[in-house]
Amino acid sequence: MTQITYQSNHYEYPKYIKNVRQKFELPSESIEILNPKNKEEKDEQSFLMSVMPMLVNMLLMVGMRGVMGGGGMFVIYFAATMSVSTTITIINFCKDKKKRTEKEDRRKKVYMEYLSKQEDEIIRLREREKIVANYMNPDLDTYVKFVDEFDNRLFEKNRNDNDYLKIRIGSGVVASNCQVDYKKEDYVDTDDELKDFPQIMHDKYQYISSMPVCLDIKDVNAVGFIGKRNKLYQMGKNLIIEYAASHFYKDVKLFMIMDEEDVSLFEWARWMKITYSEAYGMRNFMYDKESAKTTLEFLYSELSRREAMGAPSDDMPEYIVLVYKSC
Repeated sequence: MTQITYQSNHYEYPKYIKNVRQKFELPSESIEILNPKNKEEKDEQSFLMSVMPMLVNMLLMVGMRGVMGGGGMFVIYFAATMSVSTTITIINFCKDKKKRTEKEDRRKKVYMEYLSKQEDEIIRLREREKIVANYMNPDLDTYVKFVDEFDNRLFEKNRNDNDYLKIRIGSGVVASNCQVDYKKEDYVDTDDELKDFPQIMHDKYQYISSMPVCLDIKDVNAVGFIGKRNKLYQMGKNLIIEYAASHFYKDVKLFMIMDEEDVSLFEWARWMKITYSEAYGMRNFMYDKESAKTTLEFLYSELSRREAMGAPSDDMPEYIVLVYKSC
């Protein structure tokens, strides 16, 4: 019985035609978090101070009439009038307090709803940013899958791409491309808890986890990795596989410098097109005097030729030299 397997590329190996690369741009919108409306100032006048003048007047009038004698009905009338005024004052005070409380509750509710809406937009943009970043920068397992399935995304990066010579070396926490903006205030009312939310939102969404950590050798001349022997070998292997799978072998060539005792570790890489120079019919491996002499002479002559040309032509390959030193 023949096993049927899925193949994303309709060509059969080794026939392969490069397709137009499907590119996606990382979202770069910034989300602004506005500051809340100012909290309504509290009435500094206390309830007791509001009713104190009327109470004092009433007590003075009652006392004076009691000392001077007579006028009992007037005292009762005055006391009743002052009582009504005091009662109205108390009612108005309670109503004003309730109104301020309702306005403050509404202010908080409206601002929290606004924050929730803005946070949903931030999360949406971050999810899209993560999806696009992981799609445009596949990890090692994905590249191995591309090779295994002879996928049409093999060799997808070319000289005109912004991420040419850029590969993923791991995953980690990186600064978000969609930052949260807010207006910093010179003075913040410590009694208003809503004033802290813009900065809290900024700090909360400043970074994204599980994002590609990439190495772009267009921007640097040399990169070094320090670590244990097995970790260094793993890094070297990852670099070779990712460059071989993501870049066309006529655009990029890899050269390996290593001790003779380490040749067996990278013997598998000798069969990759990216480590072979068709023009000179040699493998780009330097591990002893003879191989080092041949390969270095080729590199020196190539550097001299390009220096004499001034600006290298677009059809010239990029040369990447990997040095593996075990300790």
